[in-house]
Amino acid sequence: MADKDKISIFQTTTTKVDGKTQKTKTERPAPGKAWVKSGNFWVRPKAPAGEFSWDDNAGWQDRATATAENEYALPLALINSDPELEALFNEAWIDQKAGKEWTQEKFNVRLQGTNWYKTKSEPQRLYYTLKNDPAQAAEFARQINEKRSSILSLSRANGISLSDQDLDKLANTSLEFGYSEDELTSVMADYIDYKEQDPNALVGSLTGNAGLAEDGIRDWAKRNMITVSDSWIVGQVRNAAKSGWRIDGAKDSINNMAKQQFSHWADQLDGDTTLDDLAGGFKNLISDEFDEDIDSITFDNKFLKKAMMATDDKGKPINTETLRRDLYQTDEWSNVTKNKNKLMSTGRDILTRMGF
Repeated sequence: MADKDKISIFQTTTTKVDGKTQKTKTERPAPGKAWVKSGNFWVRPKAPAGEFSWDDNAGWQDRATATAENEYALPLALINSDPELEALFNEAWIDQKAGKEWTQEKFNVRLQGTNWYKTKSEPQRLYYTLKNDPAQAAEFARQINEKRSSILSLSRANGISLSDQDLDKLANTSLEFGYSEDELTSVMADYIDYKEQDPNALVGSLTGNAGLAEDGIRDWAKRNMITVSDSWIVGQVRNAAKSGWRIDGAKDSINNMAKQQFSHWADQLDGDTTLDDLAGGFKNLISDEFDEDIDSITFDNKFLKKAMMATDDKGKPINTETLRRDLYQTDEWSNVTKNKNKLMSTGRDILTRMGF
């Protein structure tokens, strides 16, 4: 047995008392928990066959055990998967076998200097550690299932339909990159789509926050007399999901379309003002002249639509008096009861003045 494998249990100390030399024999404590008594010596057990390093408290350890015991927080499977990590651990392992100490602090300092550490965020490092450690397989599965459950709840609230395969992929991605709810919603945005095959059933088929965004975008387009495709709507809903469910971008795009199609109103289509707002005077006039509820007068009304598209000789929007004169010349206006009575009364007045 080599001297390094045994240490005398007893140690002698020499002191002087009143000029006389006295020797005191005391028992030396074990160098570590893994050392055992053998006669008058503390000894290290015989090394097993193969490659092992010695730890005073843990005893003989192979590479995998040494990884865990030294709390490097990196499973051997992960170390072997990256050449740089493997080279670092091999260096530590060789030193340990030679009796040189590698503390966790020393290992961590060297680890933080690797490209692997520098190029991966903390959640990524934790994810790879957890995923590649067989001893933590149950914990990894638990965290994945927990992520799946939270993602499913979030997707339902947002009106995003996910398959089981999508859920598994997003759970792993979310755990790996440490996504917040907003970041996860942004990632899920690309999954937003109409699921119905019947084109007539598309509108309103989105639910949750996606449905609310769709409703807001469609309403804004309607209020500006703009027709947009279903695919454009879906794209704008996805954009809204990526920006905290704000539809400002879609509204700005619709405003620009309206300004192009109705250039004579362009200087008034700013901010939150829509063509519907600008049509208020025309609506009131049409409501009054035709005895209709003002809320029933939309851009489907041919008189309102024509008035909004008409321009005067300077290329500006017409005024309500111009619209009134135009209405008077239509059969629809003449057939309204109150207008008939007005016409008959006017006719009698004229006939009276003429002496009939």
